[in-house]
Amino acid sequence: ITRNGASVDDDIYVSGTIGDSAAGLKIIKEPINELAWSDQLYLKDRYYLPRPRVKLGMGLVGVASAAMDVSDGLIQDLEHLCSASNLGASINWPRLPLSKPVEHLLSKKIIPISVIANGGDDYELLFTAPKRLRARVAAIAKASGVVVTRIGHTNKGSGVRLLDETNSSINLIGTGFKHDEIV
Repeated sequence: ITRNGASVDDDIYVSGTIGDSAAGLKIIKEPINELAWSDQLYLKDRYYLPRPRVKLGMGLVGVASAAMDVSDGLIQDLEHLCSASNLGASINWPRLPLSKPVEHLLSKKIIPISVIANGGDDYELLFTAPKRLRARVAAIAKASGVVVTRIGHTNKGSGVRLLDETNSSINLIGTGFKHDEIV
């Protein structure tokens, strides 16, 4: 599955949860006392030990139109996929799959949305598929034992828009991991 096969109005999916690794790195750098110890260990583990979704990826061959992993941050990696496919995308923040510890950190304003949307090293699969294949995507996810979430769609144009619950754009600080620096 390549990055450049997406078409206009394909669904955009992501496996697992997003932002756990970025939250884990933040906890490693600066301890957060407002989070249960078990939740801190969970997030640190997600940073130290990525779990690539190989079985899911293999199952998506012939179904997903484009795919890549989330290594440099969800927004940046989706921009790479969209750029390769000459498309834009809209994703819905309320649909992003978040773990309970990340939801807690966001609700307490300990971590901003930007860290979750731009944080890398989740190694979850980010992929697109035609809407008509939703049932097949669900069956493949179930067979692989990995939860996938439909988070948005591709569109004509360029760039990625992150939308809130009212479909207004969310402005993010930073752009994700750069291989020569972190911004």
